[in-house]
Amino acid sequence: MILFQNFRYFLSEALHSLWRSRARNLLSLATITISLAVTGVFLYLSLNARAVVRAWVRDIPMIFFLREGTSEAEVHRLREKFMSNPMVQRVSYVSPADALARFRTAYARFADLSAELGENPFPASFEVKLGAGASRAAMQSIVDEMRQQRSVSDVQFDEAWVKRLDASLLLVDAAGIFLGGILMLASIFTISNVIRLNIYSYQEEIEIMMLVGATLGFIRAPFLIEGAIQGLFGGALSLGALAVLLQGFLRYVAPLNPLISSFVKIQFLPFNACIAVILGGMIMGLIGSATSVGKVVRET
Repeated sequence: MILFQNFRYFLSEALHSLWRSRARNLLSLATITISLAVTGVFLYLSLNARAVVRAWVRDIPMIFFLREGTSEAEVHRLREKFMSNPMVQRVSYVSPADALARFRTAYARFADLSAELGENPFPASFEVKLGAGASRAAMQSIVDEMRQQRSVSDVQFDEAWVKRLDASLLLVDAAGIFLGGILMLASIFTISNVIRLNIYSYQEEIEIMMLVGATLGFIRAPFLIEGAIQGLFGGALSLGALAVLLQGFLRYVAPLNPLISSFVKIQFLPFNACIAVILGGMIMGLIGSATSVGKVVRET
């Protein structure tokens, strides 16, 4: 009961301080909102880019060529090995005759040339398509494993292109972390200064509370809650701003170019990312208020 009464008192004091110094608090709230909104934009770009890259990875052809004379039992064993991998969605066996027929269909002008060779130059192969949860690491793991099979003579896999895609994703992540980190530090600094000014406005009350025996924790708690509330509202407002920006982008920018539209797959941040943004705002508010409260109360 006492704990609940104390918390109600702390919350009441925090809300009173927010309203009393609303002009200053709006500044810190705007800073938090902007910093988290920018971070959310990069988070959205990263998640969206990863979804697009995963789709591209699934469409990259993985062809495993077999050595001449591979037995039917070995072909069956390899098929079972592919299908036992949870990342593999479909496996197609292409016999030498099927490969030759494909060549004659795709390159009808050279059909006579293939007949003049006297023998079929195309080896048997497996064409593998990965499922929705596939990644570059999963693809590379399959390739490395199958290259060790004696019956596999060669693998067609554009590894360099996939690595360039991964490097691009790392660049987006690094830019988001760098810019978001700078803006978050600016938000913490702003909150710290605003809370410090609010504490100075309560200087006399704090001195009286200390004289009657109030603990430092009791004095600090309302200001810590005040910072957390600012961070909470800043995180929620940043998600709202991000939603408005995304809707504007989808409505006015994406239709201008089909290539842009093809990149936009995610409608909004997933639920866990939204929670992370709001919690991040609260943590920023707590850190900013804690740094200022500790200094001012010690000075007092």
